[in-house]
Amino acid sequence: MCPDHPAQSYKLDLGDGLRWKLTGTRETRTWLAKFASILNLGHCHSNDLPNLIFVARPGDENGYATSIRQMPNLAELHMPANEWSMEDHRAVRIWTNPHSEDVILELSHQGESDHEIAMMGQTLYAVYGKLTDIGGLSLHAALAELHGAGVLLVGASGSGKSTCSRRFPRPWNSLCDDEALAIPQGSVTNKGYVAVPFPTWSDYWEGRFMNTYDSGARVPLSALFFLKPAKADKVSPLGQGEAAMRITHSASQICAFQWQNLSSEAQRTARRRIFRNACAMAGALPAFVLHTSLKGRFWAHIEEMIRFTG
Repeated sequence: MCPDHPAQSYKLDLGDGLRWKLTGTRETRTWLAKFASILNLGHCHSNDLPNLIFVARPGDENGYATSIRQMPNLAELHMPANEWSMEDHRAVRIWTNPHSEDVILELSHQGESDHEIAMMGQTLYAVYGKLTDIGGLSLHAALAELHGAGVLLVGASGSGKSTCSRRFPRPWNSLCDDEALAIPQGSVTNKGYVAVPFPTWSDYWEGRFMNTYDSGARVPLSALFFLKPAKADKVSPLGQGEAAMRITHSASQICAFQWQNLSSEAQRTARRRIFRNACAMAGALPAFVLHTSLKGRFWAHIEEMIRFTG
């Protein structure tokens, strides 16, 4: 159930408090290998990490398990048999237990490419929860890096994240164009952030695009830029309160599908936690509105701001 052979396990390492060993059963191993390839995960040689354990969905004629006891080979996991909670996201069901750091991810039937990709995106809901616990957020944002300094271009679909990512000239390095994790570092009184690129899952539907992302890459964040299409390029500073609201909105976009399957009280709790983390981020990082045109040199304005704030 939980193989120890490194060729069958992968390590997801996003930094302290965000490390897992990913393992699968015979039925999920091919899917897991594809998932690990997209995230550019190496094989795991440690048995000391919390496990994300991928199992094929068992259960009744409708394809649902009604209890964790229906999971195959439960005894081999050495896990508690009671007090499990489950989040049902249709393609993936996430089982957690207050007495274990391990998480069981129950995958529905596989085969169609778009369904396999949907399961990959939903799998990361287990990561988002832990990320929020330590003060981080997943943002609807592009991530780019210049000489070791990272910037997030934050915006909803259609705001220009992908276009800007393609237009960055060298020596800029565009790392992703749709989702990035912002992870706090250091003490509470002197908190910096690093960013980690995550895939644009919609690019993988029907095999349209098969790139890989280095989820182990961590870039120190210098600033946040909220995109606004315009006729001319310019930058406007944002106050801390406005920045916190915009960060909250961006993080909520990433979590919206996950929240659909939570109770009203759980949704309120999740929103409060995101707002708390957004306020901390807004207090730690300079934020701007970046007005971008189709042909302007928007990156020059970013460079000016990160030199000024740095």
